[in-house]
Amino acid sequence: MSSLNEFNTSPVAESRWIYINDPVAFSNGEFKSRGVAHSDPGATYSISHVYDLDDPQHAAFIDHIKELEELAFEQAKSERKNKGKSLKFVSSIKELSGEDAGKVLVKFKTKAASASGDPKSIALYDSSNPPRPIKDRPRLGNGSKTSVVFNPIQTQFNSSIYLSLFLIGVQIVELSEFKSGIGFSAQDGGFTSSSEESSSDNLASLIEKSSDNPAY
Repeated sequence: MSSLNEFNTSPVAESRWIYINDPVAFSNGEFKSRGVAHSDPGATYSISHVYDLDDPQHAAFIDHIKELEELAFEQAKSERKNKGKSLKFVSSIKELSGEDAGKVLVKFKTKAASASGDPKSIALYDSSNPPRPIKDRPRLGNGSKTSVVFNPIQTQFNSSIYLSLFLIGVQIVELSEFKSGIGFSAQDGGFTSSSEESSSDNLASLIEKSSDNPAY
């Protein structure tokens, strides 16, 4: 039976838009900037999963999320003080199209600081038996296969109701490590910069900001 405010574990799925080592800032649901302080009001950790509805395990998980959404909406309706006020539910499940037709995207996120202002971090585990915490945290790139632990909670903004999937921890099952660069290779006898390291870092930063900018 589905319940709110209880830890859940997702099935393993393809991961995209991964921000679990350092917080990033979002504004109105849109990516704003990287490298923000934990105390920034918009500082957030997040990871999105792609679920294939042709996969029975994935389809069952999405049905579970839908049940949680129904519970969240019913809870909001029962708690509203103005019974005449209409409420609108905003689903956390986004249907994909094009090459991803038949798949859906689900985002898990949490604030980078606690209510008291203390910095938080996302627990990261490997796939050993039993899973072990990862000390040297890799930078996960799009396409990594992960499972997440999350806490589903009903949240409201004005008359809109949401099922917030608060991210607790991530288990890496298959790592596709993020690599800076755009495919260049060394050229014998070619031009080299006297500030090679600095230029490389700047290029990596620009590429990272461009490639990691969510499209939603």
